[in-house]
Amino acid sequence: MPKITKRSLWGYAPDSVDAVIHTLQTQHDEKIRHLQVELEELTQSNDRLHTEIASLQESMQNTADEQIATMLLQAHLEQTREVYEMLEEIKLLEEKQEEVLEVTHLHKESVVHQVLDKLKQLEVNLQQQVKEGEHGGTSGL
Repeated sequence: MPKITKRSLWGYAPDSVDAVIHTLQTQHDEKIRHLQVELEELTQSNDRLHTEIASLQESMQNTADEQIATMLLQAHLEQTREVYEMLEEIKLLEEKQEEVLEVTHLHKESVVHQVLDKLKQLEVNLQQQVKEGEHGGTSGL
């Protein structure tokens, strides 16, 4: 992960901050994609288990094999729990991503304001030097 470098005059280097933010955002995007793929797999597995449970429930009417049905129901419940956990994790990652985007926006605004303040100060200093040059003249001529 890139490091944020500090510049003595302007604060943190915008490129290094942007690089870190980009890296974090990329990592979050990758994690979200991975979790979405895993969620899709779990959902498909969950659907298969639903189908399997329905089929076994029909066959249980003709047989007394409750153990198999209990195992499949437990598997279904576990898969459902995992799906809900994944949904919660995706929700948390999306919230984190929103926070990163907000911090990025605030940082960029802060950098722009700092640059504008510095430019205004430089303009005032330059105007003062020009006025001093007009009124005081140069003593060396």
